[in-house]
Amino acid sequence: MKDFDLRKYLVKNKLLNEEITLELNNGYEVIGPEENKTKAQNIVKKINDKMKEVFDEFEDEGESKAMDERDDVFDDYKEELKELGFKMK
Repeated sequence: MKDFDLRKYLVKNKLLNEEITLELNNGYEVIGPEENKTKAQNIVKKINDKMKEVFDEFEDEGESKAMDERDDVFDDYKEELKELGFKMK
């Protein structure tokens, strides 16, 4: 019994829900279950790429406008992240 790893047992039996935090390039973070890390990372990469694209597109209209438009990009992916158990922190 001395080789028993309680943490490994809890994770394996889904009794311990490890959470991870992923950062968006606007400084916000999303938090959710580690088991969906890869899928969430792919979505966050899409969000970050789109945010940069939108910011660059609106930058000529002023930094404030560009930042607002950039931040609105998250709404397009909110449901997809929610299905994976992620939410904005």
